[in-house]
Amino acid sequence: ALTRLIIPDTVYYLSLSRDWNSISALFGSGSKNVVGPVVLWKIVDGNWYLMVVLNALMIWLSLYYFRNIIVQSGVDIRLVKNRDYLLIAILPATLIYMMGSLKEIPTLLLITAFFYYSLRHKYWAMIVCFGLSVLFRFQLAIPLGIYLVVKMFFSEKFLAGFLIMVLVCCVYPLLGSLNIFASSATQAYRLESGGGIGIGQLVEYVRDNIPILSFGAVLFRVMQNMFEYIIAFLTNPGIMIESGKLSVLVIAYVVSNIVLLPIWFQFIRSVMSRLAGTAQSVNRGFMDDALLFAVLFVIPVGGFSFIHQRYLYPILLIVIAIGIVDKIERQQREKI
Repeated sequence: ALTRLIIPDTVYYLSLSRDWNSISALFGSGSKNVVGPVVLWKIVDGNWYLMVVLNALMIWLSLYYFRNIIVQSGVDIRLVKNRDYLLIAILPATLIYMMGSLKEIPTLLLITAFFYYSLRHKYWAMIVCFGLSVLFRFQLAIPLGIYLVVKMFFSEKFLAGFLIMVLVCCVYPLLGSLNIFASSATQAYRLESGGGIGIGQLVEYVRDNIPILSFGAVLFRVMQNMFEYIIAFLTNPGIMIESGKLSVLVIAYVVSNIVLLPIWFQFIRSVMSRLAGTAQSVNRGFMDDALLFAVLFVIPVGGFSFIHQRYLYPILLIVIAIGIVDKIERQQREKI
């Protein structure tokens, strides 16, 4: 028997769309990051089938921007394999996110479109994507805003952006009181799990209380986010069973994490190569922009928030594009 096909959040957003009749009521409700998903439910009038169609359309548009991003990199688009194009569409987690109105697919589209328009210097379109993104997750204003500032005022964009992130990580204990990220979710999880002391709690303590060392804790948390369900499955295979039934949701997350494992390793390799000065790219400007954008997203979203791989989903097409371009350029160099 199977269970958990739908993420409970979408049912909550659907109930909000039925209870409130205006967007202004949503802003004043005190609920965070609900406006975007609720508006989508209102657009389809609460119809689950139409929502699946709308999500499929957003995936298609995301792939359209994804292809054009690779074109902007300068590599021969004919060398890109079909499976690389379709990876995000056939990812089991994507199929789960298509069931109802959630934040993942809309922000995937908006983040991918934002980066594409930044490459084309279409600032009006970037502003639109920025504004719509914060309706789904207001914290996205931080990485998108820092990216714009770095891109406009620094010549060595990637190194400048990375150093800014290092500085922010080192002083994170001084910023934690701002409560921008999901500390409440963390506290709720700790209470539900009995409040015992584990590695995760120790990492959080260092991140939240010890400056300088907090940088290492943030990087550790990023790695946890990248490989969350692989780690969880290896330490406790029983996570796939809920109430005596197989959890389709957990299975989808585990399989997706395994599929994305080489993607994340390639991304880490690209970042380390750039920091070491050994990276070779035909289009250095593109790769610097892509790495900057991805790092500014992955570190704060993956390192400052509560552990959940869903939070990194919106940046996946940029990370995949980095891997594709890096791989094609490396193969071309080896032929010379």
